[in-house]
Amino acid sequence: MKSFTLSLLALALSTSVAQAQQLTPTQDQALQELNTLLKEHPQIIESVNASLKNYVEAQRAQLEARTAHHDWLYNNPAHPVLGDPNAEHKIVVFTDYNCPYCKKLDPELTELLEDYPNLQVVNVFVPIRQEKVSGLDTSSALYAINLWQQKPEHFMSVHALLTAKSGMHTAKSLQQIARKTKTQDYLMAQPSSEDVVQQNVEAFRALGYRGTPTIMIGNQVIPGFVKAGQLKDVIAQELRL
Repeated sequence: MKSFTLSLLALALSTSVAQAQQLTPTQDQALQELNTLLKEHPQIIESVNASLKNYVEAQRAQLEARTAHHDWLYNNPAHPVLGDPNAEHKIVVFTDYNCPYCKKLDPELTELLEDYPNLQVVNVFVPIRQEKVSGLDTSSALYAINLWQQKPEHFMSVHALLTAKSGMHTAKSLQQIARKTKTQDYLMAQPSSEDVVQQNVEAFRALGYRGTPTIMIGNQVIPGFVKAGQLKDVIAQELRL
């Protein structure tokens, strides 16, 4: 039953995007095969129909969320960016300084930007693992956003240290980084930074994402850690770079 459902969902994806457009020969053949399967196994029709409706509804909701949050994600000076600040082509990365896979992804993004100097990486911080550190009224995300908004020339040095720290950040680790970079004044959470994080989390959840890192490249969404080479393949397909 699972294979039937997955086949139907795959067809639903290809046809829902095209909507009223004519089916391709491959889609038409798949539809005929699925019709045959359903006729041979009528007991699965109701469950498959319900699954299809749920899937199409989820796709519709996600498309609406992408439209609603597009400017917040792609055209927002509140988000720290890597690469060309005036780049026409952008990718969005939902990230967290307390996420080991986000830290592992960072050098892959650096490699990507070396090969694509006309690309920009937008860092959207979603500190879902730790809202505030114990003993300090801030978090690594709030600290980074404070710097980006008020002292952007110090952001990259702090970003590198925040990324290099293994494990979860603590009050001690943030204070050490702040002393090393002489940015202690930006450790206290600011309402503007808290608003950014709150809206980031709202967008993240509205889009239906569950973990970090999550990468948006054109119309494709890549959950989890990937190598630079895989990202290049998607960029070539989605952004034509």
